[in-house]
Amino acid sequence: MKNVIALLLSVCSLIASADFNSALNFYEKQQYDKAFEEFQKLAQLGEKRSQFNLGVMYFQGQHVEKNINKAYAWTKLATESALANAEEKKIHNIITKKVVNMDLAAAEYESLIKNYDSEVLIKRLYPELLEEKKAGKSHDATALKIVEPRYPYDAARRGIQGWVRVRLDLDVKGNPRNIRVIESFPDSTFVSETLKSISKWRFEPARNEQNELIPSFDLGYTLKFRLQGADLTLKKSVYDDLANKAKQGDAPAQFALGYWHEKLSSLEGDVNPTEMYLNSAVQGFASAQYKLGLSLLYGNGCRQDKEKGIAWLTRAAANGQLNAQESLAGLALQTPTRESQLLALSYLDNLQQQGEMSSSATIRLAWLLATSPYEDIANPKRAIKVMDNISWRNYRDTVTENEILAASYAALGDFEEAIDYQEEALDDAEDLDYDVSEIKERLDSYKAKQLWFQKS
Repeated sequence: MKNVIALLLSVCSLIASADFNSALNFYEKQQYDKAFEEFQKLAQLGEKRSQFNLGVMYFQGQHVEKNINKAYAWTKLATESALANAEEKKIHNIITKKVVNMDLAAAEYESLIKNYDSEVLIKRLYPELLEEKKAGKSHDATALKIVEPRYPYDAARRGIQGWVRVRLDLDVKGNPRNIRVIESFPDSTFVSETLKSISKWRFEPARNEQNELIPSFDLGYTLKFRLQGADLTLKKSVYDDLANKAKQGDAPAQFALGYWHEKLSSLEGDVNPTEMYLNSAVQGFASAQYKLGLSLLYGNGCRQDKEKGIAWLTRAAANGQLNAQESLAGLALQTPTRESQLLALSYLDNLQQQGEMSSSATIRLAWLLATSPYEDIANPKRAIKVMDNISWRNYRDTVTENEILAASYAALGDFEEAIDYQEEALDDAEDLDYDVSEIKERLDSYKAKQLWFQKS
């Protein structure tokens, strides 16, 4: 489709600049301190070119003191790869001839192998890739009742197709709560209609080991917008160019190839998107690190491994990837300890300071500030102020809005106001046929505290 080709660059624009090319650029500008720092980060992920360049910097004494043993060890680790070229092998041989004490150099190499050998990295950081038919069930919600969204007139007239990826929570009745858009293509063309529609859907609720209905959190769902008789795909020439660049090790192309294979079932070729994300992530591309982290968290194209997923999300967040920062905040809030809440607060504060707060991140921040039991985190006045920055027209969940305001006023000791907002939340939830058990519990708690203060 013409529109997909024109918008291909919008995917690549998600990529942060902290990558091999930026490290190389620092080196060429003789900013050796920055180059060394970036090469070192990438070398520790197993990026062979960075390992080689790190060895060269030790050999030349650029930013670090000359160290022939470290130079030998890093270049040997890099040139053992099948990707090493003849020039790199030649330079390694030159360095090898300069080694004075081969026992010390070999010991340096063995210390690197213990941490950065491919098998070590697979166990510690890399995903265990799976064929699609062997991959586990993705962490997606199953829709039972669907209300078809309206196709935006302008998009239909212009032949635009796309999708919206959301994450949501479910109450015990399978009602979607706290719907948040995590990805939309192209731009926000289909977001409004998606939110209008999906808020009316019903999903399959989860059950515990006792077969009791329980709420679910942070499930995913993708709503696709397709025109009848049209297929969303890439031109063969565009795809072939992308595939060739990816094969040559081009990180943006690897990321884009994985992305399109994840999104477009019409594409041919045996490509595991998670493998492409890995190849790009190792080179330092923050958006690939983010997507790889999600793949590991939810077992998409690989064996599910939450610890590895968080490790990649943390790297992406450190490289400035905003979606990764929000995801880590959400994960941290699942553990109600002071340390976890402080971590979540740091990520959310950073997003707010950059002016990059999504509605879902803003709500997480407001809820944390309103309900945290820790004095150095709780800030109900700020929570109320934060709420003014949320576009509730797009979020479409007045229940959450009223509950946060109720919790904020309760924390301030204004239980009359808290009760009013909580009662509004209850009325809205009952109208939407939500599970209201927790809402009622909070309302009863506010009433009990108000009564206690009145008597004391």
